Amino acid sequence: MSARRALVIALVLAGIIHILGVLAIPARVTHGAYQRVLAATGADRITLMPRVKPPLPDLDPAFVHALCRYDVTTRPLSLAGPMPATAWFVTIVDDRNREAGSFGSGSVAGSALSLLLGSPAMIEERRNLEAVAAADRVAIAVERPAGFVLIGVFAEDDAARAPLEAALAALACGPA
Repeated sequence: MSARRALVIALVLAGIIHILGVLAIPARVTHGAYQRVLAATGADRITLMPRVKPPLPDLDPAFVHALCRYDVTTRPLSLAGPMPATAWFVTIVDDRNREAGSFGSGSVAGSALSLLLGSPAMIEERRNLEAVAAADRVAIAVERPAGFVLIGVFAEDDAARAPLEAALAALACGPA
């Protein structure tokens, strides 16, 4: 075997090992977003995120953030309430730290948030039962039963934060 061929084989093997190592990192993380939220919040309730050392780093400081942890093993989750007139978003993250869904104020009719979260079977059952009443409700089926919902509302300045925090704290987060 020539030296050139041995070098090419060694580089290919090194590249494969490197790629596999990088791809394995997310599966090896033991203190991901879900684990930090689990330690900082209670289930089925709204928890406002502190501005100093929040459990989720790297969030946009121009937004007021709140979390609702969920477990839809036995029943769906409902997150509902009036939302401020400013821009807002909702992101669902599962217990494997993967985004399971998201939407924002631009994709919802009206000024209220109404989210139904559950397994595909739960969502289908609710749609059949509440066909008319759920016209403005966003229904998201999740593959993993546990996770959290992150809600963010844009605050133009520090003076706007207090009323936005009160609005987020007033959201109902619990069993549907």
